[in-house]
Amino acid sequence: MSHIPFAITAYILNGVAILVDKFMLTNYFPDPLVYIFYFSIYSLIVLFLIPFLPTPTLTTFLLSSSYMISWLVGSYLMFKGLQKGLASRVVPIIGALVPIFLIFYYGYLRQQIPPVEKSAGIVLTAGLLILIIPNLKGKIKIQELSLEILSALSFSFAYILLRQAYRDAPFLVVFAWSKLILIPIGLSLFIYPKTRRIILTQKNGSKWSLLSSAGALFISGQIAGGASELLITFSISLANPALVNSLQGIQYIFLFIASIILGKSYPKVYSEQHHFSQIFLKLIGILVVGCGLFILAAAMSVRI
Repeated sequence: MSHIPFAITAYILNGVAILVDKFMLTNYFPDPLVYIFYFSIYSLIVLFLIPFLPTPTLTTFLLSSSYMISWLVGSYLMFKGLQKGLASRVVPIIGALVPIFLIFYYGYLRQQIPPVEKSAGIVLTAGLLILIIPNLKGKIKIQELSLEILSALSFSFAYILLRQAYRDAPFLVVFAWSKLILIPIGLSLFIYPKTRRIILTQKNGSKWSLLSSAGALFISGQIAGGASELLITFSISLANPALVNSLQGIQYIFLFIASIILGKSYPKVYSEQHHFSQIFLKLIGILVVGCGLFILAAAMSVRI
């Protein structure tokens, strides 16, 4: 079974989640810790699967839990980076660094990627880099860059741990048991007074609840993000994490088109100026990503 359609769908859904996150962080949430808390709470729904699944080994459980913690750290650092710099720059830089780190780890240190697929990953990553070049505007502060690098490293480490866990247990076992660690994380965030105040505080007096339109938007974003995580983890159970993450250029193509459309209705949140040179580079990036997808699909068809 090919990972390509699952990964592409995952990154489009992740693009939807990022658009919602940007809207909520701009208008309602003062700190990204709110997202970590609600993600921990909503993800506990998966625990209902545990009674129907086999118990993993201690090694698999530790790998799954470590993956979840590392993924949460990467998410928090990414959201902190969004508060320091431009959204159109922070997310793509992190997204481009992750496959670079993974290709280096799997392709060169571990030699676990076949040459043709390694070439496809490199082409896809080159397309990612071309797509983010137009967004490298404004002064990048050391703090922002540090957050981006640390976030990418955390995500890369998480995917390496996840891939290792899948070597020892089936997809659903790893996916469900990885959420068990969220119980103490969510409780500790709410019990500790300082983090509880952050979670309960709303930005600039903006009121929202889960029953409001903003709440419905937030829930929709969480569903899209949860579905994206599910599909990405499933894709990693089918293929090397470096190949899965090299497909992330699809997400930036989606964000590029969506930001143009949404910028007309919400200029303060999404609108950005797109000069001819920026559009030209992004079109080149789209073509390079398309070439990478063609090489990867051809390599996978030969293997099958």
